[in-house]
Amino acid sequence: MRILECDLNFTDKTFSETILFLLFRVFDRDHDGRLDRSDIVYMSSCLIDVAQFVYVLTIHMNDSPDIYADDILQNNVNNKTNQIKHFQQEDFLNWCATDALIQQLIELIFQICHVVLGLKPSTKQEEITIVKQFLRREQYPFVEAQPGVSSKAYHWINCNRSTSKPGSSWYLISMDWWLRWDSSANINSTEPIVTTMQKKNSLTKLNKLTSGPDNKREPGDIDNSLLIDKNSPNTIRIANDDCVQLKLGLRRSMHFEMVPELLWLFLRKYYRCNGPAICRKVTYRKKINKPELDLYPLLVRIYRNQNLSPQQMEAIATNSATSNNNNNSHSMDFVYPLLNYVSASLFSSSGTSNSISANTQRHYLTCSYFVSPYQTVRSLAEELSRKFGKPLDELRIWIRYSENDLRQIDFESPDDVECQNAGLEQNIDILLETRNTDLTWPEELYTLATRSKNTAIQSLASSNNNNSTSNVEEEGRGLIGLSNLGNTCFLNAAVQCLSHSFPLTFYFLHKYHLFEINKDNPIGMQGNIALRYGQLITKLWSNVRGPLAPFELRDSVAKFGSSRFTDFQQHDSQEFLSFLLDGLHEDLNRVHNKPYVELKDSDNRPDET
Repeated sequence: MRILECDLNFTDKTFSETILFLLFRVFDRDHDGRLDRSDIVYMSSCLIDVAQFVYVLTIHMNDSPDIYADDILQNNVNNKTNQIKHFQQEDFLNWCATDALIQQLIELIFQICHVVLGLKPSTKQEEITIVKQFLRREQYPFVEAQPGVSSKAYHWINCNRSTSKPGSSWYLISMDWWLRWDSSANINSTEPIVTTMQKKNSLTKLNKLTSGPDNKREPGDIDNSLLIDKNSPNTIRIANDDCVQLKLGLRRSMHFEMVPELLWLFLRKYYRCNGPAICRKVTYRKKINKPELDLYPLLVRIYRNQNLSPQQMEAIATNSATSNNNNNSHSMDFVYPLLNYVSASLFSSSGTSNSISANTQRHYLTCSYFVSPYQTVRSLAEELSRKFGKPLDELRIWIRYSENDLRQIDFESPDDVECQNAGLEQNIDILLETRNTDLTWPEELYTLATRSKNTAIQSLASSNNNNSTSNVEEEGRGLIGLSNLGNTCFLNAAVQCLSHSFPLTFYFLHKYHLFEINKDNPIGMQGNIALRYGQLITKLWSNVRGPLAPFELRDSVAKFGSSRFTDFQQHDSQEFLSFLLDGLHEDLNRVHNKPYVELKDSDNRPDET
């Protein structure tokens, strides 16, 4: 970055001369116009890092920066005083003429200026040579054996450089187009086009590199149609970068060439792509430190949860419960429409009930996505987290065999489980579940709703078949739990306490509150708290088995209640109990009209009093 802050002047000096002057200023950290030993040690460390990055074997590649710096200084001893002198700018330029590592740094900077910073190549030959040099370095981990560096350093470089770390993107280019592009300048060699110093202070100028006139035959648009499997079209839009299915048996250098994303963007500046771009990800197999490009990943379909209203959730739960019920007697025919009607009445916030479709799907297909069988489940979760803009702790991944048959994939496990060992297969469905804003999970809410509906239907069926009617107090004893809907334990505790306050419960079980609802009280809640609480108490003391989900009461509290209970965080149960009792008092206040009565100041009393 410090080099980019300097001014590059390509008209007065050659590229290498300019870069060398800039490098001297970069390595001169104290800006005293010379390089002392600490500056040279810093320079040596940078050059060794560059050598490892570009996989160049040199005599100093495995040296420490101190050893390399001492060697540099020993070769520049003053013959008269026999003392190691500091590097002046002229000394630095003379040393650069004979050092191999500094030449690698200059070549790397030259490529970065064109590929990354957008400097346009002056000739077709220059363009091809830049691409080939850049590509040869970035492809090295994929095609070559480990170079003469330590195994730890080599693996660290591969896993941390942008083009060979797991999940990095590479693009495929048809070999037919690649050969046309390669021959467009009649160049087949990959000789460096940056300056090579043959003698001290002898620099080759870049504008003299072209050996002959450019071949004017253009390669045309990039066309990858020969690589695509047209028998398996992907008709669903995709979430990742232009991934399409390939023909089987494709091989690099025979059918296609692979380029990193930076080179792909560089080529796209000058050549259009006729058809879809083909992107593949880098993966690492277990016990193999060499990166691989996964040409044939698993194609999966990603589903998301519908943003369903409570009415639709109840309707789907009712439909599921009735379809799974084995009692198909005619005596139950009237129950299902009744349940739908009651559900709409209970959950509707307005005077008119919303239209509900029991056939509403809970999940919808979002996209197709390519998953490497060798990548870990954790890395897949991180990819989906970035794609859909959700943090990991708000996501859950399920294998979706059907809408009601799901199996969760645990990506929080400390073991690096590969996707192929986690049950992911070709053309399988995945459900990406996102936590609601109230900290609940859609699938848990659906499970609770389904369980409640199943229990209600079984209870109604049993009651109808036995022709038994009994008082609601005799059907249950209130021994039913309440499900936690995301930090609603404070609400559940308060409700359970009031539920076992028998005079109050007796009042609600016998529906006395329906005759005393006060919707006109300006400091009340239009009767909503009393109605929802009464419905919940009736369910708690009925013959329903299994935990209940206090959806209605929670929603009424959030809508009409105090603002301190609307953020779905942890709260004090005593505070909520006080709020609930006050809400019931105001919703059931028998004084509907409180006329203003002016108090008389003295009421004709004598002043002496």
